[in-house]
Amino acid sequence: TPRAKNGKAQQPGPIEKLGNTLLEEIGAVVPVLPVALVATVMLELKDQAIGELELKSRVFNLITQLEGSGAHLHIPRHDRDYTLTTGIRMLTLRHIITHTEEGLYRANPGETLLLQYYANSIAHLRKPAAKSRKRGAGKAGSQTPVRPEALLDTAPRASILTDN
Repeated sequence: TPRAKNGKAQQPGPIEKLGNTLLEEIGAVVPVLPVALVATVMLELKDQAIGELELKSRVFNLITQLEGSGAHLHIPRHDRDYTLTTGIRMLTLRHIITHTEEGLYRANPGETLLLQYYANSIAHLRKPAAKSRKRGAGKAGSQTPVRPEALLDTAPRASILTDN
């Protein structure tokens, strides 16, 4: 919110309102991609290393949250596990995240800005205002978190929008 010289918040003008509306509408239809999902979780972990199952579990929980806000998710091959494997592989190939000898994943500290760039592509969907744009989804946050062992089930989920 813009501030006046006296430090008080100003109401946005018509141009700013139009701009905000356009950004919201565009953000609502641009699909959420696998790289953005994995990047978001890796940023939340900061410097912490994480195993593949735990990483996928956290990303699945993020997917559930985004579905609750009506986000449009791109799920390649209609397969969530493949989607997450793709996101992890793309970030690893670009050395944005590293795969340690112990089999853990960690964000590459030298690539934090690029990780933030990918995560920012879905940041608007995680804000409280995004919940008001829900389209036929259940209450956000009401779903049970995914357990790591449930990741072994790779059947497609009917509630996910796809672009294939």
